Amino acid sequence: MANANFSVPNLLPAQDVLRADEGFRALSPEPWLKLSPASCLPIGRPVEIRYSCGASDDVVRPIIRFIGERGSVRDELMPAAGEGSGVWRGRAPAGTRDIWINPTNRPGPFDFRLESLGPLSTGARLRAAFAAPKRAFFAAAARMVGLDAEADLNLRWVYGRADVQDYRTWLLRRASRAASAPVDAGPLALVVLTGGGSTADLVVSCASLVGQIYRNWRLVVPDLTPEQAVWLDAQSDARVARSGAPGAQDEVAGFSVRLRMGDRLSAHALLCAYAHFERHPEAQIVYADEIRTGPEGSLDAVFKPDWSPTRQAWAPYVGRAAFVRGGASPVVDSSQAPDRAIDQALAASPAGAIGHIRRPLFEIGRLDDTPSPRRRAPGTPARGRPKVGIVVPTRDRIDLLQPCLTSLFEKTSYADFEVAVVDNDSVDPRTSETLARIQGREPRLSVVSSPGAFNFSALCNLGAASLAGDLLVFLNNDTEILYADWLDNLAELAVLPDIGAVGAKLLYPDGRVQHAGVVLGLGGVAGHFGEGNNANAPGWLGGDLSPREASAVTAACLMVGRDKFEAVGGFDALNLPVELNDVDLCLRLGERGWRTLCDCRTTLLHHQSASRSGALRLQSVYEKERSYFTAKWRNVIRDDPYFNPNLSLYDYTPAIG
Repeated sequence: MANANFSVPNLLPAQDVLRADEGFRALSPEPWLKLSPASCLPIGRPVEIRYSCGASDDVVRPIIRFIGERGSVRDELMPAAGEGSGVWRGRAPAGTRDIWINPTNRPGPFDFRLESLGPLSTGARLRAAFAAPKRAFFAAAARMVGLDAEADLNLRWVYGRADVQDYRTWLLRRASRAASAPVDAGPLALVVLTGGGSTADLVVSCASLVGQIYRNWRLVVPDLTPEQAVWLDAQSDARVARSGAPGAQDEVAGFSVRLRMGDRLSAHALLCAYAHFERHPEAQIVYADEIRTGPEGSLDAVFKPDWSPTRQAWAPYVGRAAFVRGGASPVVDSSQAPDRAIDQALAASPAGAIGHIRRPLFEIGRLDDTPSPRRRAPGTPARGRPKVGIVVPTRDRIDLLQPCLTSLFEKTSYADFEVAVVDNDSVDPRTSETLARIQGREPRLSVVSSPGAFNFSALCNLGAASLAGDLLVFLNNDTEILYADWLDNLAELAVLPDIGAVGAKLLYPDGRVQHAGVVLGLGGVAGHFGEGNNANAPGWLGGDLSPREASAVTAACLMVGRDKFEAVGGFDALNLPVELNDVDLCLRLGERGWRTLCDCRTTLLHHQSASRSGALRLQSVYEKERSYFTAKWRNVIRDDPYFNPNLSLYDYTPAIG
């Protein structure tokens, strides 16, 4: 912990925010608070800031903004304060004049407090450097030669990495001084506790209810052993009742939750559920993150994405950590395992009625049988086999292009496709010779000439316009097909009316994962979460072996319906000619309501350099494109719905931030 020898600054409204009775009120999705005085944060010196949000506030990553003397702006994402304090480690860049913080992304009341601010100790700095030695070296080397932007980027990886993964230790380090007053007003919360546990399990669950901040709850226990009935009858709390006891269900429940004996609710669980249903009148069911108890008392945090119907269908992740508006029958039916009841309630609810509280509100004692994954998401039957047009941009590199095309034509079982190689000023005579030879035996191949400066977006748009397929695939020239059904799998998903882009899992030649979906905010902008995993690793929540939602996928292998591609204007060749154009395309499709999927059943080989992500990359290269992208998508970058704000953005595997 930092030595808190700096004065804690005041937080003053700066933009789109007002003071409220307790905390603040945001007037837009982007309210800004100003640190006063700004000089509280020493320029160029590593510091640690601790902060907290309200116990029932929506959990999002705050943004800290450094405003320079000449009006320059640099934004950094801060870890979320989902449990206790959030902790940000970093440094204010030279020339900083003002420091602002954006704590939330929705209008309405919120609470945000600075708890401490102090220098980052030498020990903490050394531990961070030893945990990320390559990044620490790059930061030091870049600073020595005056590459401050590169040094700061690598320092963000050094200080932003998760420092501990033992959940108990993590909680202790982030204990917060913020406290919540008891809440007596509000609708009845009906808690149904199913049997199958011991009397000790019953006692544990009841104790977690008695400690709730939200006090208007009623417990119903339908199935009891004689010993449990004796213990329950001896309780003096009127909120505890057995099934059939007078008054047990006289009141209409505002919302309900079903637990198994031995499960615990965090002290603010019912308060968070009440606040969510109040803020979202359309919500019928809301699930939460959870803690799972290991066989020897260990605690493992399970942080989940926002509602992901394809992931839930193929690799169910919600479990029983959920609240239902009213006394919904699937929740009260004691003959059914809670996990299965919640899975059925989710399947029967429209997407807009399902919410997610990004806090671990449940401690699950025993897992029910996992709901059986479905072969195909409900209501999405397989469609026909439309014609597919495949676009392969290239400039020479016949050593890559030839195996790409050979594998494409020889290994693909889906017959109705054609390929356009978009040639951007190739000069190697072997390129034209090889393409002519393949065309001689394969009439489905065409070559489109596109001279001039390299513009990946324009090459892809030109190739798409030259093809007649109803489905379009954008494929890098350094990929190779591994399995015959790759195109069948992608097409099965891309034809669905609510699906936009569909990507594949891409593997390095050594078998490790290069791409299994893009996470926004990873490394500060966007990155490939799961990179470096074994090809057969289940990944986060078991989703890396089946189709699942992602905010974006790489255009190294991306399928999209032509009508949807054209509806959003294709790739942005004007503003994003080289970098981030595929992510931008997926986000623009998402604005129209078309989800992006990464089909992790489908794997291709990708020869992209496996060392690229660890190299020192000059920030001046493509700076204009990154600036355009981050300005346009700032609110999405800070809050990827298919990730979780409690997880680190500076680790490629799930790590508590």
